Amino acid sequence: MGMNTAHTHRRGSQLGTEGRWSSLFAYLDAVVDKVIWPVLLSHMPPDMTALLKSRTSSFTLMIPEYDALAADPAVRSVMSDPYDPSNGARLVDMMSYHLVAGVALRASDLHDGMELENILALVSAPGLSGTLAMWDAVTADSMLGEALAGLVAGPFTLLAPSDTALAAYLATIYNDTNLAPAGVSTAGPSNGNSGAAPAFDVRSLPPLELAALLAPLLLTSGCYSLEALEDGVHVATGLPAFGLPGLDLHVSRHNGAGMPVLAATDAAEAGEQAEEATVLYGDLFVGGGSGGGAGGGQGVIHVLDRVLHSPGGPMA
Repeated sequence: MGMNTAHTHRRGSQLGTEGRWSSLFAYLDAVVDKVIWPVLLSHMPPDMTALLKSRTSSFTLMIPEYDALAADPAVRSVMSDPYDPSNGARLVDMMSYHLVAGVALRASDLHDGMELENILALVSAPGLSGTLAMWDAVTADSMLGEALAGLVAGPFTLLAPSDTALAAYLATIYNDTNLAPAGVSTAGPSNGNSGAAPAFDVRSLPPLELAALLAPLLLTSGCYSLEALEDGVHVATGLPAFGLPGLDLHVSRHNGAGMPVLAATDAAEAGEQAEEATVLYGDLFVGGGSGGGAGGGQGVIHVLDRVLHSPGGPMA
């Protein structure tokens, strides 16, 4: 990928106060070849960029030795014309092969038979930059961050709305059509997603309000893979440590695609019509492992076509 250790301290100003890189993005910006890095950035999906820029997320990056890179036929093919659009996309894929999100592993932590999930699936997943930005803002808060970190220290499941769905929902509850990205109606989200980042900055909202938005999306009772979200299963979300209730959700698989459909039983009990959210894409595992049940892996993200929310919206 054009890693050059001679450039390791090319931009020392990006080092944190303790001599550490402030983010993986800052590290890569300093060490990746100055010809290759702009090509990578121009083809990198917004969700991947958001992950790399996060100052709170953990990562493990496997960097092949320079000689191995230089001798690899695929790398040599890409480097013959890195400005070719198809080669730029291949470069992003190559980096994704070697990057694990959600866990920071030393060489001594690796053992025979260990399974880790790289972030390649995230490259083609519907946009998640809005939800990830909310998560980052809450974890960065001096009061809420430690509590959230404690809640997700064990197995968890995040039911993340796509950027399209999140933008449409926020535009509705804040009565501001300027929050919606171009081409998205505030009447409701579409199932399509262009991959573009939403045209709003969720970090402008107070951290507690962002936590209230996250509460109905987070299950801290287990890491539920798509297989575990079978027809008839009931799961509960929420952040009780923050005094923020979540939702009791019923899982069904009545749609043609066979993907899980989540409906809030709270609304049905109140005599209201329960809004349904369908999983568009799932099983994005973080922290190692591959799930398979409520106790497998550390965490998993499923991308939804709508926002699961408490009645009346956040802080209601």
